[in-house]
Amino acid sequence: MAVIRLQYTKKDELKYIAHLDTLRAFIRALRRAKLPIAYSQGFNPHPIISFLMPLSLGFTSNCEMVDIGFAEEIPYEEVAKRLDAALPPGFQVTSAAAPVHKSADITEAEYTVTFRGTLPDEENIHQFFSQKELVVPKKSKRGLKDVDIMPMIHEYHYEDGVLTLRLAAGTPENLNPELVMTHFSGETLWDYQICRQRIFCGTEMFT
Repeated sequence: MAVIRLQYTKKDELKYIAHLDTLRAFIRALRRAKLPIAYSQGFNPHPIISFLMPLSLGFTSNCEMVDIGFAEEIPYEEVAKRLDAALPPGFQVTSAAAPVHKSADITEAEYTVTFRGTLPDEENIHQFFSQKELVVPKKSKRGLKDVDIMPMIHEYHYEDGVLTLRLAAGTPENLNPELVMTHFSGETLWDYQICRQRIFCGTEMFT
């Protein structure tokens, strides 16, 4: 079996498509493209396909990744081209290659928060992200737990209505940018769009 890691984008028209719907869309596209998908063994075989860091509902992304098992060797470029042509509009396959890193290697993710309409004041942005601590209720396997999320915000930059955040991701820590924005916004109903731009493992790009 050959495993190929595909990177793809998820555009605005698909931001409310849930993870299971994304999985179904890829399986249908693989079949339409007539690619030699590998299947698990047992009484209920299913396609070998694994999404890395499934995207939160409402987000767009320029760096989604999925590992797909194929029953035979097939050129990376051919897989990318045929699958891209078979996927619904809003998905775009941007690369195909052999996996380099494991999902457990992920340490950070970079997001952009693009404000629309009224923009927050730069001073308020810097004041919020300069706090020494920000203890908030955060979901865990055991339910809600009060956690200081400031150490999980590794970098921030604000310019021309776009806030760039580099946050802890993967295990053992993972910070959803929506949680950050909820506490930044307070009672102000900012209009913004969150897009995941890059995924890191240490100082390297995750590939």
